[in-house]
Formats: sequence, structure tokens, C-alpha cells
Amino acid sequence: MSLDRRIHGWCTRLRGRQARLNRAATVGAHQLIFLLAATVLGCDVFLAPDSWLALVSQEASAAAIAWAVCMVIELIVGRPRPYQAFHDQTLGSYWTPNPSFPSAHTTLAFAMALFMQLQFGALVGIPFFAAAALIGLSRVYVGVHYFSDVVAGAILGSAVSWTLIFFLFYT
Repeated sequence: MSLDRRIHGWCTRLRGRQARLNRAATVGAHQLIFLLAATVLGCDVFLAPDSWLALVSQEASAAAIAWAVCMVIELIVGRPRPYQAFHDQTLGSYWTPNPSFPSAHTTLAFAMALFMQLQFGALVGIPFFAAAALIGLSRVYVGVHYFSDVVAGAILGSAVSWTLIFFLFYT
């Protein structure tokens, strides 16, 4: 049995038994990405008041490119989501026409996290990476992604931000 299937089975058995964990995972899977984006903007404004607008445009570019690459990979791979493959119920109401691999939420979250880490250092970056990891794990817990989808999204988002920062924005 694959690691993805084991983790999916564990999450499926745990769902419904832990009310607080279920609520936290639902928020993490749905709303935390928006809070992360708003926090990125707030950090830009307060930590770089003279260049925040340039940073926001670079971050938006990184997010858009990461999302576009993610969508292309999703269409090429075409992996069904766990709730579709196993005919499971998700935690909460989810429906998406997009395939599962890689996780777009996680891709965007890690693209933002690495951008913040490289711009402002570890003190700012580490909380963003923690939030990005929570977003990814929440997506697994609620049943809309496999663990490998989240790992691939983390790698993809980080790679896009790193590439843009080092080869485009700061050449």
C-alpha cells in the first residue's frame, strides 16, 4: 500500500472524531490561503515601506506563474482527487473540476513563503512556511489531496519563487 493511500486512510478514519481538528482543518483548507496573502501584503507595507509596491508586483508575478505552471501540470498528469478515486466523503463541501496533482493551494502558499523568507529573512519566513505547511496538510486531512500532491506543490511553489527571485528580479 502506498504512503499516499495510508495517509488518506488515516485521515479518513480520523475525520469526524475530532471536532476541533475538523474545524481547524476546514479553515486551513479554505481560508488560510487568503489570510496568508493578506499577511504578505501587510508585511510588505510595514517591513519595506519604500518598495512595497514593487514587492507586491513581484509576489503577484510569482504567484501567477506558479499557479499557471501548476495548472499545466494538473492537466498533463490528470490524477483524480482522493475523494473521487476512493468514493469518499470530504470534510466540508468541496468540488473542483481540476485534477489533484499538484496542490495549487500548497503551490501558492509555498511560493509566498519562500518569497517572504528570501526578502525578509528567517524571522519572517519561518511563520510563513509553517502556515504554508498547515495549508497543505489541511488539504490532505479534508480529503481533497494526497500527501504527494502537497509535497509536489511545496517543491513547485518554492522552485518558482526561487527561480524568479534569483534569475529575473535580482539579476
